[in-house]
Amino acid sequence: MLGKTTRVVLFIILASVGNILLMGTIFIILMSLYLSFLAPLFPVGVNTTLGLVLFCASVVLTYIVYQQVLKKFGKKLKLDTLVSKKK
Repeated sequence: MLGKTTRVVLFIILASVGNILLMGTIFIILMSLYLSFLAPLFPVGVNTTLGLVLFCASVVLTYIVYQQVLKKFGKKLKLDTLVSKKK
């Protein structure tokens, strides 16, 4: 059985990796949709700015998805007991 500290560290590492993968996936999806449909409509100079906007949008969407996942599975996984300061 894993100790409390080990479980917290493992959760933080896995959540961070999952968060980064989710953000990359959302960014790739948004960028491919943009390049497929909207990029031909704008001048070349605008593409860099819109790429930055899409990156920021992927960060925001990742945060929203991550919060929803924590709300849904937080009670099921008993995350409150993992990070509580009571011994």
